[in-house]
Amino acid sequence: MTNNEKDNEKDNEKNNEKDNEKDNEKGETDVLKRFHIISQAFMNEITILYHDFIQQPTDPEATHKLRVKIRQLRSVLSFIRPLLDKEDYIELQNQLKKLALCFAHLRELDVLLEELKIMEKTHPEAIVSRHQLEAILGNMRQKEQKKLCKKIIKQDMEKSIFILAQKLNDEFKPKQGDSSTKPEKKHSYEKYIRINFRKWMKKAEETRQQLNNQATPLLKQREDVHGLRIKYKKLRYMEEILKTDIIKKPELLKKPELLKKPELLKKLETGVKVKTVDTSDILNLKAIQDGLGLICDLPNNLKILKKIMKTNDNQELSYECGLLAGYQIMEADLWKKQIFQENTTVTISSK
Repeated sequence: MTNNEKDNEKDNEKNNEKDNEKDNEKGETDVLKRFHIISQAFMNEITILYHDFIQQPTDPEATHKLRVKIRQLRSVLSFIRPLLDKEDYIELQNQLKKLALCFAHLRELDVLLEELKIMEKTHPEAIVSRHQLEAILGNMRQKEQKKLCKKIIKQDMEKSIFILAQKLNDEFKPKQGDSSTKPEKKHSYEKYIRINFRKWMKKAEETRQQLNNQATPLLKQREDVHGLRIKYKKLRYMEEILKTDIIKKPELLKKPELLKKPELLKKLETGVKVKTVDTSDILNLKAIQDGLGLICDLPNNLKILKKIMKTNDNQELSYECGLLAGYQIMEADLWKKQIFQENTTVTISSK
């Protein structure tokens, strides 16, 4: 090879490298732009669902849907965390977490009431007293609801939601390069989704296997189990979000003037139904999320029931509390065996 040919080859390599760099930059920009649209759409829905809650605070579904939508948006931000400016990412996550926590105890009471009704349907032979526990839990919910509504007014939550929406209206600030660290590899939108989803799935499965191999009783590993629950919850949300072509739904991208015109409220559905896989050795993401949720919520639920027993000297009520506690412990144990048995596999196939 002559010197001229060598020089030409080097020039071609440099040009190819530059083209690849441009493609990479374009790919990252494409990922951020698309996920920015998705994030805006979810923030719109959070605003709508917040107003739904204000209008119907007694409806457990209003609380549940709002919390789910907040968690979905947090999952979207987590999914693109490697591409986002660190300070912006932390600020957005903290604000969304704070918003979700406001409704946490109300949701806990709603879940206990739901579990009580399920137990009464599935084990009617065990019910000897009539709904004393249901009445007390309902009263606790009313008190928590009033407390929350006062908190919403005092903290001007509507203004906080508006500021958060304005923040998300701006384009995402990309992560700045650091000469001391290896630069993040950039991919196209489709490739980024595939690679990152596999990474999340792998981490969740590794954590599940580690918990399965530990000798410590599962309920004493609460923080680890809670971490695993969050991993699977994020996976499930991202699976649903990426299956719904939200970018092609222009009605989701309109900015609702809810703060000025509450009458413009409109329900918008973006989720897809996930088929439950009901077998002994295969769990889909919704099933494993539900099971881990029951396991993680158990300690808090038992504390609430214990508090009710301490403040109410009533034998029949104590029986109801003990019955519900035993039922939840049994259900948590069944889920523990199913999720952490060696032959269990988790599938993301859900049509």
